[in-house]
Amino acid sequence: MRWTWMFAAMLAALALAAMGCGCGDDDDDDDDDDAATDDDASDDDAADDDATDDDAADDDTDDNVLDDGWVWMPVDGAICRDGTDTGVMIRESAGSDKLLILLQGGGACYSESTCADNPSHFDLASAQAVASGMNQGILNNTSDANPAKDWNVVYVPYCTGDVFAGNDPEGFVAGVGPQAYVGYTNMKSITEDVVAEFPEVTRVLLAGESAGGFGTMFNYKTVAEAFAPTRVDMFDDSGPLPADDAVLAPCYQTLLTFQFGATDVAEEVCPDCILPSGDGYSDFAVYYAEQYPNSTFGLYSTLQDATIRDFFGAGQDDCTGTGLIPAEDFEDALIDYRDNDLIPASRWGTFYREGDAHTCVNSNDAFLTDETGGTTVAAWLTDLLNDTIAQVDPS
Repeated sequence: MRWTWMFAAMLAALALAAMGCGCGDDDDDDDDDDAATDDDASDDDAADDDATDDDAADDDTDDNVLDDGWVWMPVDGAICRDGTDTGVMIRESAGSDKLLILLQGGGACYSESTCADNPSHFDLASAQAVASGMNQGILNNTSDANPAKDWNVVYVPYCTGDVFAGNDPEGFVAGVGPQAYVGYTNMKSITEDVVAEFPEVTRVLLAGESAGGFGTMFNYKTVAEAFAPTRVDMFDDSGPLPADDAVLAPCYQTLLTFQFGATDVAEEVCPDCILPSGDGYSDFAVYYAEQYPNSTFGLYSTLQDATIRDFFGAGQDDCTGTGLIPAEDFEDALIDYRDNDLIPASRWGTFYREGDAHTCVNSNDAFLTDETGGTTVAAWLTDLLNDTIAQVDPS
């Protein structure tokens, strides 16, 4: 088939990649020859040193404090696709024993055009720039309609370009250069640190929008196992993995899996889900429902989501196509996915809305107030977290 030529070209491009490693030395000052002979002087110097160290620690902590109650927490080993260090944003809620982990959206990086529109960097300065505008949608901590209003929050920035599925620190994109596709790897480190930060939570909700929505599908198992036996629920905002091959083509699943180094990831997430054709991502949802029957899972999408239709469009015509998946085909695929995969799995609720808009969790209107079928996404999610599983659509 024609997509095999794309696959071969990708192999050749990756073979050209060469990643460098910048390493720094840790210098230890050796002051033994200059040690003071006067015990009192030595004690005074030690006290001064302690005070200096404490001041430095306080300065570091102060630097990490952001607007509106957010704090930046670097995560050791977590990097962006450009190789720079990254971390997470945390907002604690006094007295809360519940935790929302929200994965940011932002496209994907696998070609010159897609990488140009995808963030490659997120650090403390990035967090400082966005912190004051985040009190929206599921992060709104003043609206009683929000089921996560009083929850602790960990916001996971997206800067790896791999829909949080990457496991290849030496990735490569022709015309762009080396890429650290480590979204999945990062999530393991992030989850470990978050568990240590919130060791006594009684409920966890893993949510994500767009690329972060796909990220929930790839990382739910990591989070659920790390917090076990604490219950972990999932809310995938606009990251559907429908079974219809005409919409989410097997060749496209194969290409993205290979590009992001996610072959082992897929096998770790859902053993035996992926078929030789590359198809099988739709089975993640069924697998999770079977393995975690005490948790609930939710999928939100508009029926004609133009952003996801564009993302899946490259899989048309044996992965030689361009343009958006036809709106009618996408809608049919979502309904088929709901009726023949999610509902039979019994732990999945869906909220389908008319139109071609994209995502809801970062909008007060789309998440908290706009109604479909007489209810809001926030109300539907509240019920879902209370084990009332519903399927909402415009009809």
